[in-house]
This record gives sequence, C-alpha cells and structure tokens, in this order.
Amino acid sequence: MTLEGVSPAEAARVASAGPSDPVLPDTSAAEARVVPLRNTDAAVRGLTRAALALDARTIDRTLVDAFRKHGVLWTWDALLLPVLTSIGERWEETGNGVDVEHLMAESVLGALRSVVAAAPAPRNARPVLLAGAPEELHTLPLQALAAALAERAIDARVLGARVPAPALAAAVRRGGASAVFIWAHRPEMVDAEQVAAVPAMRPPVRVVVGGPGWTHESAGGAEHVNSLSEAVTVLQRAVGA
Repeated sequence: MTLEGVSPAEAARVASAGPSDPVLPDTSAAEARVVPLRNTDAAVRGLTRAALALDARTIDRTLVDAFRKHGVLWTWDALLLPVLTSIGERWEETGNGVDVEHLMAESVLGALRSVVAAAPAPRNARPVLLAGAPEELHTLPLQALAAALAERAIDARVLGARVPAPALAAAVRRGGASAVFIWAHRPEMVDAEQVAAVPAMRPPVRVVVGGPGWTHESAGGAEHVNSLSEAVTVLQRAVGA
C-alpha cells in the first residue's frame, strides 16, 4: 500500500482492520473523498485508487493481467463488481465521479474486447445473440458475457443497447441463432414483447434473460438467470458446448 502512495500510518490502520474495514480514503486527491468498499483486497484497493486518479494506463494493465491470469468470471465477480459498485455508490451519494465511472467503463470495455480478439475459434455453428432491452442503455454486462463465452470458444454477437423486438426477431432469423440473452438492469426497461417476438425455429432458440430488471412474471416464459456465471452455464448448454 505504501508503494501505491498510502501513508505508513494509514496502511497500518487498514491492514490491522482486516476485511471488515468498510471504507478506504483516497489519499491521491486533495479533497477527502471516501469510497465504500465491500472487499478490502489489495487488488480492489489498487484498482479503485487508479480509477479515482483517472490513471487509465494502470487500469488497463491491471485488467489485462487479471483477465489473463484469472479469466473473465473471476475478474468480473471478485475485482470489477466491487470497484464499479463503489464508484456508482459514490456518484449517487455525492453527485461526483461521472468522469471516473466513464473512464473505468471504457477501460473495461477495451480489455473485454481484447479477450474476445484473443479467444480460440468458436465451436458453435449457430451464434448466441446478446441484446439490451428496448430501453436499456448499459451494455457492459453484455460485453462481459460475450468475453466469458469467447474464452469457452462460444461465438456470441453483441447487438448492443435498446434493441427493439422486431430488430431482435430479424437478427435471430438472419443469424440462425441458437440462443438469445436479453439484459435489463431496471424493470422499466423491460418489454415482454421482446421475449415473445423471438421466432419459433428448428431447432428451437433458447431465450434467456438476466439483470435485476427482470422478474419471473416479466420474463414471459424465458429462463431467468441471476449472475454472469449462471448465464455462461445456461448458454453453454444451449449451444451444446
């Protein structure tokens, strides 16, 4: 921690407090900015500090190294979610940090695309389509899912944000998709018509929905998953991989 710029006294306080310590001061800034952390692991602290300092180079190197050593699922759950959640909570509490959040998102997106580019040749002849709900603007979880599937040699195509039901149906027909995943992070983003619009094909298209915006009722018969790892497992089965 001292190598990261933390004073010896502060480093000792955090180290002795252990995993229960809830906050970490950002000593790189003149103002006393505090970011709540649910995980005081050194990697989470270091990445959070780099994000608050807008240190894109350190963020990029950290993410590339984590993806290479641990894979997408571990990096997303153990490293990225704690950092992204903390940054988002800070923005909600103070109104500051949109720049931090955007820089972090761009770095994560770049690192995930590098994972896809380096992945082995896909084993599935029929692709998996990943789409945002009709009013969904956040696509980082879709990119993470695409990268996790690519690591497992599964071809997934990210259709992006705000995909209308007719466009999703057309993409399924055009691409001969084996499965569709629809992401929504809020209930008001969801449109049950999007699920219903997926055309009946032979063999059938597996429809999976994920994100806190979906409920069992709004899923309209689609399979509902609750985590990135669960989505990967379900979609692997859907393509027979």
